[in-house]
Amino acid sequence: NAVISEETVNNTVTLTCYADGGPGNSYSWSHLSNGSLFYVSSSEHIVLNNTESSNEGIYFCDIYNTAGLVNVSTVEVSDQFANVGDNVTFNCGEFDAEYVWLYNNTMLVDEPGHISGANSSVLYITNVTSTDWGTYGCYVNNGPGGSVNSDEATLHVSPHNAVISEETVNNTVTLTCYADGGPGNSYSWYHLRNGRLFYVSFSEHLVRSSTALDTNLYVCRISNRAGFVNVSTLEVSDQFANVGDSVSFNCGEFDAEYVWLYNNTMLVDEPGH
Repeated sequence: NAVISEETVNNTVTLTCYADGGPGNSYSWSHLSNGSLFYVSSSEHIVLNNTESSNEGIYFCDIYNTAGLVNVSTVEVSDQFANVGDNVTFNCGEFDAEYVWLYNNTMLVDEPGHISGANSSVLYITNVTSTDWGTYGCYVNNGPGGSVNSDEATLHVSPHNAVISEETVNNTVTLTCYADGGPGNSYSWYHLRNGRLFYVSFSEHLVRSSTALDTNLYVCRISNRAGFVNVSTLEVSDQFANVGDSVSFNCGEFDAEYVWLYNNTMLVDEPGH
């Protein structure tokens, strides 16, 4: 778990290198500039003047003890959080270098209208889809012997297109809750009773008798770090009619108050219609 922290005061930047493990961790800083790697310091901290052009570039910190070595660099990419349809960017830092972006360890290419900057310091994802979640990282080539991969960052996409499927065997009904998006979707089932939601289960599946399903309303909440969405067993079916026909919509029989909406506007009774 090696990390580099950064603190800026006026024109001075202090970089601090740290890792778990031990005992006796030692540190070695190097500076990658113009394709060459230069030793900087054996201290845990280095102090830089950010107005000096000679300090530009990528810094590496090697942390080692008698058990092994780990290295970390100032090339970092931060996690992003999005809903479907949002725009997000990943930034790999501005260096005089060549860039390649990776998605789940596979090289990205530009896709007009969706992915741009696959070979630049900033990656743009326009109109995020529910399948864009995953890990992103950049590969920076600063010349011979001067290449580095960033740590991986994750794009978290909130759950989308939530559905409940139903399978009946004899008198037992299995409800399965699912949504696109991710990673790490979790599921929570609730039972609506007397105007309140009561927790039932944290499983993706809920098993109930067909009698209970007919007389109770169940809600599944699907959540991850980017957000959540609710879906319920309350369903209204499409209807098809010719002019002059009569149709009905059924919302289920629950001990509850009902309000019907037409194009998101509350309906009121109209005698004869």
